[in-house]
Formats: sequence, C-alpha cells, structure tokens
Amino acid sequence: MMQRRWVVSGRAVLVALGTMAAALPVLGAGDPASARALLERRVTVSLAKAPAYTLVQLLHEKSHAPLSFIDAGEGPALTIRLTDAPLAEVLQEVTRQNPSYRVEEIEGHVVLRAGRPEYDARISGIELKDVPRFDAASRYVVALRRQQPFFASLAAPPQLGNPASPVFTEKVSLSGEGTVVRHLVELLGDDPDAVFLLVKAKSGVPMLALAEVK
Repeated sequence: MMQRRWVVSGRAVLVALGTMAAALPVLGAGDPASARALLERRVTVSLAKAPAYTLVQLLHEKSHAPLSFIDAGEGPALTIRLTDAPLAEVLQEVTRQNPSYRVEEIEGHVVLRAGRPEYDARISGIELKDVPRFDAASRYVVALRRQQPFFASLAAPPQLGNPASPVFTEKVSLSGEGTVVRHLVELLGDDPDAVFLLVKAKSGVPMLALAEVK
C-alpha cells in the first residue's frame, strides 16, 4: 500500500488552505475524499501556551473534526489563533511551533502524530481479520507490547459507554505486517468519524483510546 506524508519542520467521548489544501497528497485504500474534506474544513482556534492534546480536544469538541492523535509528550507548548482557517493551516502551525509532530494521511484518515521512529517500526504476525474494533485494538496492544519494548507499558483501550456502540463493535481487519501508525489507522476501518488517540492516562501510563467524533 502506498502512503505519503506531509511534514512542516520547523469532546469526543473516549470509548478508547483552499490553495494549500489542494496541493496536499491524498493516497490510500480508504476514501481519500474524507481526508481532503477534513483538511479543507474551516475551523477557529484560540489557544495560548497549551499542549497539542488540548488542541485536538478543542478540534473534536468545537469543530467535530475527526483527527487522530499520537502525543509526542515533548516540545514547546502551542499558541495558535486562527479564525475560519482550513484545518490544514492549523496543523501546519502545530508542526512549525513544535517540530516533534508531523501530519500524515493514511487510508483516508488524518493523523497528527509524534515523529518518533518507534511509530514507524514494523510489526508482524498480526492475525486480525473481521474482528470487532475493541477486540482488535486490545489484541493489537498485546502484540505491540511483545514486539516493541518502547510500548511495554501501553495500556489497552478502556471500554466506556455503550459496549454495543459501533465504536467498539464495527469489524475491522489489520494487515499481517505493517508499521505501528498504519496498524492504528487500520483499527478505524472505513468509518470517517472514528479516531484513535494515543495519550497518557490520568495514571501517567500511555493509553490507546478509541473515539467517534461527529
């Protein structure tokens, strides 16, 4: 499968530029129109000296933007004030202010992610075909812990809310071998509203969470 990334140096319930956007690459087996529409969505952001996760929560709650996220846990806080701007412009500002982050489009989903190489490590031996999303995510975390020491303390997703929700029950399939970030995106399937979050829980341990943003 092909994948491209664009990098600029420089309340979802946890149940887990015209011209600029037109130039962004869109590839993948998912619906590329979903990623392009999300990047072109107009949003208003007013944020002062806040972590990137706060921005993502704001985009989920106020703009209903289904943006997936991997917390870098490092770098400067963000100060962003943009009115009626494309989401692509907001994300470029994030990567400009905190180069620990980069943005990728994978399988029709958009991910604001830490740039650490561990998320590009390849994981193999994954046997998850047509498995409910919650079960697939839980089993994938086990495989991740086993194959990559960096993820040894990663907590499986919590199951909050209605266990019969499509967030948990929609069937997904993961490639037998792939990078960590691609496998995380594959957990979302074809649902354009589904997102994953890899953030620190209140206990301080990293946690994978699933959500739906509408």
